[in-house]
Amino acid sequence: MGKPVKVKKNNYNSINIIAVIACLGVIVVILTVLFASYILDKTSRPADNQSDAESSVSEISDESNDISDQSADISQEENSADTSGEISNEVSQPENFIYVTLDEKDIRRGDLIIVNNDKQYDFSQDTPLVNIYDHRSKNYKLSDSNLLISERIMTELNSMLDGLYKATNSTALTITAAFRTKKDQQEFYDNGKDTAVGGGSDLHTGLSFRCTVYPSSEGSLTEGKFLWLAENCRSYGFVLRYPQGKESLTGYSASPSFFRYVGKPHAYLMTLNDYSLEEYVDFVKRFSFENQYRVTHEGVSYAIYYCPAAASGQTQVKIPEGAEYTVSGDNSSGFIITAIINS
Repeated sequence: MGKPVKVKKNNYNSINIIAVIACLGVIVVILTVLFASYILDKTSRPADNQSDAESSVSEISDESNDISDQSADISQEENSADTSGEISNEVSQPENFIYVTLDEKDIRRGDLIIVNNDKQYDFSQDTPLVNIYDHRSKNYKLSDSNLLISERIMTELNSMLDGLYKATNSTALTITAAFRTKKDQQEFYDNGKDTAVGGGSDLHTGLSFRCTVYPSSEGSLTEGKFLWLAENCRSYGFVLRYPQGKESLTGYSASPSFFRYVGKPHAYLMTLNDYSLEEYVDFVKRFSFENQYRVTHEGVSYAIYYCPAAASGQTQVKIPEGAEYTVSGDNSSGFIITAIINS
């Protein structure tokens, strides 16, 4: 037998070192792969976040659009409350104009003056009156043959009560009160028959009247066929002067029998918006020549606006050039201008 071969110990050491180095190499490779994977994963995340962010922005944008739409709806509703009508708009429209000079006394005359115990009627102005009996049609009655009313509304009064007759086939509508002097009104007040003192009654204007249905067997103003008067008076320029639910504004009890002439466009707007005369005048005060309220009624277009009275006693009021117009005081602080801008 031959002799056994002796392996040197340092050879074993070399092999061990090589194995360790190989293991370390494998570990480095593994760590490198893991690190690369981590880096790639990190670089992909911003794109995902960006997508999420874009989605959030889209949702916020949609929310904003919803809010915007809601605001537009609310704005529309608010405008419709103020500008409801056949055609009506608030417009800012500079146009050619003339100046009309009004005196302080003009504040206390016109179709839209407010008369009550605090804002009393000015009897110094000349108001042409006519006897209703002498000028009436035969389709209604009078409780007194000496009742007076403003001459310029007599035609509209007859037209309205003729319309009532056609609708009811009855002449039972009876006018019981019209123009009243300060002295007569004070007597009514002193006798407890009226709450308005002398000077504080709307009847002083010559633009108002009270009425009833007589005989009562024919009906009443608050129901049935005679409701036609309250429902259609606006077409003739009249309104209920003291509507139900407005007592705190008018200062007087509601009355279905007390009618007041204010002019067609104003009667139309007051009825449409359920305004008392007091509310309507406050509404018109929001508008000026530069920011007019416009409404078209029965084919006629009107510009309506307010001009405060000047402290000097004379007020220069702008009027659209060439327009037919009327001016009414409010019996307090200024003037309401009504101009026909398209007939």
